[in-house]
Amino acid sequence: MRNTRSQVIYSRWADGHITFDGCSDTALGFKSISTTLVAHEYNVTSGAPQIRYVQCDLVGVHRFRVGTASIGRGGVVYDQCTRKNNRTHETFLQVVGTWTAPQSTDLKIANREDGDGIRP
Repeated sequence: MRNTRSQVIYSRWADGHITFDGCSDTALGFKSISTTLVAHEYNVTSGAPQIRYVQCDLVGVHRFRVGTASIGRGGVVYDQCTRKNNRTHETFLQVVGTWTAPQSTDLKIANREDGDGIRP
C-alpha cells in the first residue's frame, strides 16, 4: 500500500469464493493517504463471489461497484476484523453504482464480533 494506486485486490469475479485469513495491510497505515486509499475493490455489477475476511487488520476503504441486476448469492463477511483507520461503516465501506434499497438477492454485508464495533 505504497501509494494511492496500490490495491490488495481488484476483483471482477461473478461467483466463487475469496478469503483473506489473518492478513494485515496496515504496515503503511500511518501515511496520510491511508484513509482515502481504496485497498480492496470488487466490481460486482454482474454477479458476486462469497467474500470473507477472518481476523484481518485492514486499512483504507473497501469499495463495491454494483449495478441494477441481481448479484445472486454474493456476500461479504468481516469476521473479528479491525481497521487502522475508517472505523465506522460509513467511512470504511463504499457501495457505488446504481444500487438502491437492498433486496433479498442483493449484496449482503455482515460483521461478526468486529474489533471496532461495526454492526451490520
